[in-house]
Parts: sequence; C-alpha cells; structure tokens
Amino acid sequence: MLDENLKKKVIQDIVLLKLVGMQPVIVHGGGKEISKWLEKVNIEPHFVNGLRFTDDATMEVVEMVLIKVNKELVQMIGELGMKGCRYQRKRTAHSCIAIKRKWTERT
Repeated sequence: MLDENLKKKVIQDIVLLKLVGMQPVIVHGGGKEISKWLEKVNIEPHFVNGLRFTDDATMEVVEMVLIKVNKELVQMIGELGMKGCRYQRKRTAHSCIAIKRKWTERT
C-alpha cells in the first residue's frame, strides 16, 4: 500500500476488529514493491495472462519483499498495543499475519 496514512488507518481498523472480538488475519502481497526491487536488481519481470511468472531469481526478491512488508505491518500492530504473529511459507507469493492481544502482567 503506497499511501502511508491509508495503511495506518487500515491497521487501526484491523486492531479495532480484534478488540471487538473478531479474529482478523491479514493476507498481503507486495506487488508494486516487488516490481520496484526487481528493477533495482535488473531482473525483467515476466507476466503470463496477467500473473507474474516467478522463477528462482524472482522468488528470492519476492520472499525478501514479503518478509519486509510483514515485519512492517507487525510493527505497526505492535505500536497499537496488539501482537501480530507472522505466518509465512517458503515459496509462496503471499504472507499473512494473525493478531492477538499482548499479554500483560497483573499486579
């Protein structure tokens, strides 16, 4: 998501869903960021029927970008008092985050 303000508002809304008892899971990609990094490392993207064809070199970039995006979203969730749990499988073009409340010690 290119608009940082919109990204913050979406994360706030997702945290609110958790606070009202829902179990939100964020499934994200990283299309534009992946394209930007492919250009930086001089890898020409290939598309078949509108879908990115992902060879081994491209997949390395995809994994790097998804981990970066995932960490950023988890950090934003943490700043709002929740804990994001990252789930990422190797060799997939998506990543997801489950959200749970942070444990607090009671005195």
